[in-house]
Amino acid sequence: MRIFSTYSAKIKNYNHIFKKTVSVYREAVDFMIQVCLQKWEDIRKEDYLCSPVIYVERLCHRTKQNPEVPYESFDRKFYKLPSYLRKECDQ
Repeated sequence: MRIFSTYSAKIKNYNHIFKKTVSVYREAVDFMIQVCLQKWEDIRKEDYLCSPVIYVERLCHRTKQNPEVPYESFDRKFYKLPSYLRKECDQ
């Protein structure tokens, strides 16, 4: 049996400090949604050696092994939002 526990604490009088972070995160999500909508046919029919999420990330994140990306503006605009912040749940 798996047991899950959550803890929450209300942040009083300081929630305004997160507004900019939430705004940037929402812009990044909107950007990725547009990429997925534009590349949906490729994402849907691709015979993946990797997950669709990794495929989409490779469209946006420039690396040494992936120097040419079609949506390079993501890294310029959201330079502090690297893909390694996303954790996969397949372990």
